[in-house]
Amino acid sequence: MSQLFYLPFRPVFNSRGLPSGGAKVYFYLTGTTTLATVYADGALTTPLANPVSADALGQLPDIYMPDAVIYRVRIVDRKGLPLGSDIDPYYPGQAVAIVPSLPELLAPGGAGLIGYQAPFTSSVVRTQADRNADQLNVFDFIPVALHAAILGRTVNNNIAQGKQLATYIQNAIDAAALQRRRLHFPAGLYNIAPAQKFIAEAGEIWRCFAIRSNMDLYGEAGASLRIVNGFSTDAAIEFMSMFGANGPDANFKAPGGSVSLDGQDLHDVSLYGLEMDMNGQNNPISPNRAMGVYTLYNQAQIHVTGTPGGRAARIYGAKAINCRFVNCPGVSCVVMGQSNVVDSGLGGDWLLDGSKFLNNGLDTNDHSTGYGWANRVTVINCEFTNDRQFNGTGGLVAFEVHGSATYFAGNVVQNYFQGMWIDGNFSETVQGIIIEGNRFTKIGAFGILYFGVSGSIAPVTQTNIVNNTIEFDDLPQPGIDRKIGIGSTGNYSQVDGLITGNRVASTGTTVASAGVSFAAGVIAAQKHDKMVITNNVFDRTTFGVTLATNNIAGLGTFTIKGNSSFNLTPAGVFGVACGIGVSSGTAVIDHLILADNLCLDDRLSGPRCAFGIRLEAKITRLELANNRARGMQSADYAEVNTEILERTDSKFLGVDASWYKVNGVQVVSARGAAVPDAATDADTRSTLNTLLARVRTHGLIAS
Repeated sequence: MSQLFYLPFRPVFNSRGLPSGGAKVYFYLTGTTTLATVYADGALTTPLANPVSADALGQLPDIYMPDAVIYRVRIVDRKGLPLGSDIDPYYPGQAVAIVPSLPELLAPGGAGLIGYQAPFTSSVVRTQADRNADQLNVFDFIPVALHAAILGRTVNNNIAQGKQLATYIQNAIDAAALQRRRLHFPAGLYNIAPAQKFIAEAGEIWRCFAIRSNMDLYGEAGASLRIVNGFSTDAAIEFMSMFGANGPDANFKAPGGSVSLDGQDLHDVSLYGLEMDMNGQNNPISPNRAMGVYTLYNQAQIHVTGTPGGRAARIYGAKAINCRFVNCPGVSCVVMGQSNVVDSGLGGDWLLDGSKFLNNGLDTNDHSTGYGWANRVTVINCEFTNDRQFNGTGGLVAFEVHGSATYFAGNVVQNYFQGMWIDGNFSETVQGIIIEGNRFTKIGAFGILYFGVSGSIAPVTQTNIVNNTIEFDDLPQPGIDRKIGIGSTGNYSQVDGLITGNRVASTGTTVASAGVSFAAGVIAAQKHDKMVITNNVFDRTTFGVTLATNNIAGLGTFTIKGNSSFNLTPAGVFGVACGIGVSSGTAVIDHLILADNLCLDDRLSGPRCAFGIRLEAKITRLELANNRARGMQSADYAEVNTEILERTDSKFLGVDASWYKVNGVQVVSARGAAVPDAATDADTRSTLNTLLARVRTHGLIAS
């Protein structure tokens, strides 16, 4: 009886899965190199040439062999090179598999020869090449000779080698982004140096890596990108970034053609788990720091900028999750956009989630860790921490808001001069901001501060500052006589804001502090308006809420309701503490509502709060209702040199006494005595009857 010889695939394939045209199959007697006969027919009457040759497509003819013969089979390509190892013994009817050699496995495409099946009953067999296609590894682009040093976290400060490593990584980024695949970074220390220049708004800037659309970088725990020592020095400072992109101004030409222009808006950029270390301790930028002169280079880990005279670069859809941004010597860690050109436009849809920003602003006096020049920015569960308080360098501002629909929630800010900065931009109105549930601790001057970049754009509107905790340190700061939890000291107006459920606390008396404070600027047309300050708690600050106008600009409508002030304490240059204090120049407050506020001081000795409410202002319309105070040293409620055109329900409910004014005329003193004091019984009856008549006339008691 005869058997048909067959391979598992016909035609013959080589180890890379390609048809092997001209392949030959040798048949020997087992254990020898003696050719053994094979046949073209099942009756075993027509011998075939041995070896048997495949056609140009690798197709073999039918091959028959007797059952009683045991063979040795060798398959070679048209050049005579083996396609796998010999099969010996080969029994007629046995399937033949081509086993790749080690050189073939190590050659390009070798992963396609290796099968893999996940250890689950429902899994299927895939090739290793298929699995590799799921992700790219940065080590696929870095010479093998460098792998051990990276994995061993060997510090290398050779600038030339750092540039070369950055170039390898850039190649990996470009390949992965082009295929829209994730690029993995094994845990290790990547000592890099900027290897390319590009145009920023301030001029040429070095960068390690160009940001690409669809750039998706994933760092295993412990993957750290570190700038080598000495790329920037006091003798030769260098403007640089780690990841950088500029504006899409295709008409701008780089000088000499030597500097990159990216030429497009970017989208879908993702970084996960990477540490980005600018190594600012060993890359200084301010050689004249001893004279108080600092360089304002960004030196950012992520720097999205514009070009001189061009519009800002824009990224739509960028995120940094569980990353670490450390040791930046310059102005910012994350710059989401940058342009001083009017109507340059903003990008959007940024996410910073679970990332840590540690010890930044090391060699500049103007560091804002996050520069939110974009719309629809979400910053959640992040940590902004410096080991020391700002002292000319360090953390000036943790995060700046410059775009609409910014959501900043659940973050921790520590040892910053200022927690947040709310501002506009040069392109569009900023609105719909939510700052919620954050903790600002060891704050040097300001917790959350409104400002104003320009009067040419409509004011910031619809801000919601909700349920935050702000805790001041007691360290003095140059030029700061009063620390402010939430408020505004700028010249440009803020409109339609809600400040509610926040807690502001202070622990010392070196510098005064206020929970909420709004002061008018010096531009008459710019007026803070429609601000609601409600249900906040102020603990041991000097002031609860303060409002102030001047001789140029006034304030609009302010509602101050349901706030609680506890044990407010004189501090610094302010010898009087007050729950709600309102002062003004000649400019007026349009409408002031004070209702349901509490000021309590339960200390029996030492400096205490002087006033529950004190007004010294020009107010067009004043509404007072159900405010309470206890333990005040001077008065629960006081008006000094006030000019109030209209009052509604003008009463103050104090624990110690009630105090009234009717049409500006004082009728009951702070301690409850009739005014003027009666000298005789007749005078007393007459005065009381007069006062009762006044009170009934104005509806303060029933007739």
